[in-house]
Amino acid sequence: MQAIVLFADLLGFAALTEEYEVGEVDFEVHDRPETDAFLTASLENSCPLVQTYIRFQVAVQEAVTFAHTAGDHATSVTFSDSAFVATETFETAKTLAISLMAKLLPKGIMLRVGIAQGSFVPIRFRADVSLGSGEHSAQFLGTGVVRAYATAEKSRLKGARILVHPSAAELVDSQPDRFVQPLPIGAEERGNPVGVTHEVSYLGRHDRDLYRGVQRAHRKAPPAVLEHYEATYRAMSRMRAFLDRPP
Repeated sequence: MQAIVLFADLLGFAALTEEYEVGEVDFEVHDRPETDAFLTASLENSCPLVQTYIRFQVAVQEAVTFAHTAGDHATSVTFSDSAFVATETFETAKTLAISLMAKLLPKGIMLRVGIAQGSFVPIRFRADVSLGSGEHSAQFLGTGVVRAYATAEKSRLKGARILVHPSAAELVDSQPDRFVQPLPIGAEERGNPVGVTHEVSYLGRHDRDLYRGVQRAHRKAPPAVLEHYEATYRAMSRMRAFLDRPP
């Protein structure tokens, strides 16, 4: 089927995994872990790796649940530090991506999102777990899957961004709410190998918490990843300029 596919990936999660050793006992699992009370109770004494992982998983779940209540039959597949979500409209995918940014950036959790238009074909999803072993399978494919992944991972564009694949370029016309407009990427980024030309503004009406979250993560970041923060600040400045705010 044709869909708008979103791919979200945490930035710096591999380094975080290498830094902290965790096991199953470090996770408190509930059937419906989508409330603030769950986060407060489960994350109070957890290490940064556990906090980042749980907050990401819960944010994805909350966003997809909202899409369902809004009437969009979204399909999500999460694994480790990334997620695919297939939606019916660009508007739903954009709203979902902005929701992820709004929930995670204030916590200092950086992520990059790619949105593309194309096919999404769910083949088979199953889990067979016994005491001694387990088999898990998530089989899906399509041009939307490949394009959304390429937008986030192969475009070589850095930072916490919501990037739009050329396949969805016709869908980025002016939106009623100027706070979440698709905007041109930086002039120096136009030559990227995937051909991305636009990204979605996610600052909203109150961007101070998002900026402070990025700052907190920046202070702890190793030199090897500083380019992600510099690119995020530049993108935020373009978003603020569009809203007639100082850089």
